Amino acid sequence: MKTGPKVLLLLIAAAVLSTGVLSVLAAPETGVRGELRRALGVDVGSAPVLRDEDSHGGFHGDGERKIAVDCSDIRDEVLAQTASWSSLPLPGVLAQAAELSGSGLIPDRLTQGRYLFLDRHSEAADPRDPGPLFHRASFNFTLAVYDAASDILYYYELDT
Repeated sequence: MKTGPKVLLLLIAAAVLSTGVLSVLAAPETGVRGELRRALGVDVGSAPVLRDEDSHGGFHGDGERKIAVDCSDIRDEVLAQTASWSSLPLPGVLAQAAELSGSGLIPDRLTQGRYLFLDRHSEAADPRDPGPLFHRASFNFTLAVYDAASDILYYYELDT
């Protein structure tokens, strides 16, 4: 069976195109949506991002990450994805940690919803235990809060 140059060229083009499509599909999601998926295991889909700030930089990468996403159109999905989180209100030490955001990212005295605390400090024995948070010289933690009253997901990360 003899194949002409046009058939061979079509086969090569199809192989290149399918390789490109597969590499795009296999690439990790970037931006706010990818970050929330990796850090929290929460897929916010195309929900509107209300706030997206990142001050990390410098030699040590210190800084803050602040994200707020309006999840009102995906409420049921977010509630299902955050089912293992703790119920609000925030305990005292985490309420203080939320105040560190300084600009009121996470509203005070939330009572409806859930939160997730992750202590990323190198000395953290239990990443979900906020007890030692203020007993160290530096902070490396993530605090996520889903406010069920407003359907907003707040994400705060502090590295010092």
